Amino acid sequence: MDSITQNSVNEPLSLIITDDKGSFYISVTNPVKIAPGSLINKLIVSPELMENALHNDEAFKPLMLEISKVSISAPNRNELALLGYFYLNPTPSPISLINRWFTDAGTDPQKASILAGIVYYARTEKGDEEPDFFREIKMYPAQKIENSNPELKNYLPENLTEAFEISARNSKTILAYDGLSESNPGSKDQASFIRLDLLPETGFLIEDHAMMIVGLSVTIAELVRMTAVKWPLFAEKLLEEVPLYLRDFYSLGRLITEKQEVALILSRLYHLHPDIILASTGAVKESIGLEFLSSYTEPNGRTGIPVFLRILK
Repeated sequence: MDSITQNSVNEPLSLIITDDKGSFYISVTNPVKIAPGSLINKLIVSPELMENALHNDEAFKPLMLEISKVSISAPNRNELALLGYFYLNPTPSPISLINRWFTDAGTDPQKASILAGIVYYARTEKGDEEPDFFREIKMYPAQKIENSNPELKNYLPENLTEAFEISARNSKTILAYDGLSESNPGSKDQASFIRLDLLPETGFLIEDHAMMIVGLSVTIAELVRMTAVKWPLFAEKLLEEVPLYLRDFYSLGRLITEKQEVALILSRLYHLHPDIILASTGAVKESIGLEFLSSYTEPNGRTGIPVFLRILK
């Protein structure tokens, strides 16, 4: 996948709902620009469905009440998607970040500020009732994730041990921390991918007074929410480099591989000490510098599998 260097304002967005064993994950993207495999087991909420839910679904009553208190033009497609995204998301976001998402989607700054306040306060009043379209996605059995390109094999390990075994058996495998990677149709010797984003370890997040541990499949949206207050220049650079429609899909591992200079802001501007933690057979762990991650994700005689970014404070 080519490196992204600037945001796409006015990208047509849709709200995406993922049912992960009864837990719902909320994202927003332009489905046309996302690899088909990244949309498996997801419900794409159309603008019409979202607008209907806003007016008629009891779950959205607090949000509709807040909208009725202000005088603004009716929300457009992107604004509807973002209202649903921040209202339904189980992880709260500060008003400043909500505002940034709206402006990045092309909303006028004044209206963006109003919408950010509306959805922020409505979320605090939201009850436990699920929207009707949550029940719709529950009605359909989950599809098995399969390779969408017959010329490129995606290995789907169930645990780290299996990932090691796949890596050892197949010399031409690339470690992938999200589903955005695509094959090069012109290459006859294209490597295959080991999908590490399917492992719970790579989605791990923990922080204490001494360090932060972030799994390499953690998305840019999650990373921004974690770092915006502590390391605002780093978070701002993340938002500049990764467009809105990719932020819920683009992984930390991809960021360090493609845009290493962004990750190095942590050490250059904040004097932190980031490194990559490898998991090896026999539960032996070692660390490497950020600059070596690319050599481990590419096919070679790797001694371990990169799993976490460790940030020593």
